[in-house]
Amino acid sequence: MDPEFKDKRQKYYALQDGFVRKRSPAFPLVVEIEPTTDCTLACVFCPRGSLQRPRGRLSVTDFKKILENLDGSFDGAMLLFSGFGEPMLHESLASLVGMAKEAGWYCGLTTNGTLLSPSSLAPLLDSGLDVLQVSLHAATEGTYLRIVEGGDYHDVVGRIRSVLPLCRERAVFALNYTVSSWNRDETGEFASYWKEQGVACINFSPCHNRGGFFRDPPHASPAREIGRGCWIFRNAVYATWDGQLLACCNDLFGETGRGDLRERKIEAIREEESKPGRVPSFSICRDCDFPFR
Repeated sequence: MDPEFKDKRQKYYALQDGFVRKRSPAFPLVVEIEPTTDCTLACVFCPRGSLQRPRGRLSVTDFKKILENLDGSFDGAMLLFSGFGEPMLHESLASLVGMAKEAGWYCGLTTNGTLLSPSSLAPLLDSGLDVLQVSLHAATEGTYLRIVEGGDYHDVVGRIRSVLPLCRERAVFALNYTVSSWNRDETGEFASYWKEQGVACINFSPCHNRGGFFRDPPHASPAREIGRGCWIFRNAVYATWDGQLLACCNDLFGETGRGDLRERKIEAIREEESKPGRVPSFSICRDCDFPFR
């Protein structure tokens, strides 16, 4: 195995383990950047339809400013292009990845797979993408169509299979599977099939209520205040497409704003929050049932 790729894979495993088991090798584990709020799908457990904060796309100029204001703060963390949209809809995504790599970041991407192809992935790999995570929450077409409105299961599966050879020895490839009442019985079949296809990293995570915005009966919301005691708040950073640093990615209204990363360094924001009497407490936390927090 190529030593550089081996290092990428070991780093990914360490970050995943740190996130799930709350063993943090870095602060934070993930810096999540939202390239766009546009998406190609509508998943039943995604509350994107209730998004009230501004919508738009990250500009290259703003991303450069964000990188400058993150500079030197997060040794060992992953900069992940994700958020409430499909990152591959961004026309300059390869350039954003290249900028992140030039700034020294371990760089990842989460996609729903609808735009994946050898031709669309190649520029991202050439720009230095370290991790490609594809969200796929079913092992059968029937279950996929129950979860994803407007989706084409066989098309996405075909796209995933077509790019797997490109990732070999270049980027860590992982599948994300959100376990819910709709697809719980297919986890074994899913893992078996994709392991046969050569996928080594499969991340199963439980469906949760997205800060109280998703109200499916099997996922009841306990009432509790977390604020700064939240492990996710301490170990993940979320920035919207317009540079707003939010306390939580599930803040659909933008009410937990901590500062503008286009204008302020994150160290200054964190220092301000640490002052006596400035311990933040967010109403969104009361309805959250995210299991890894």
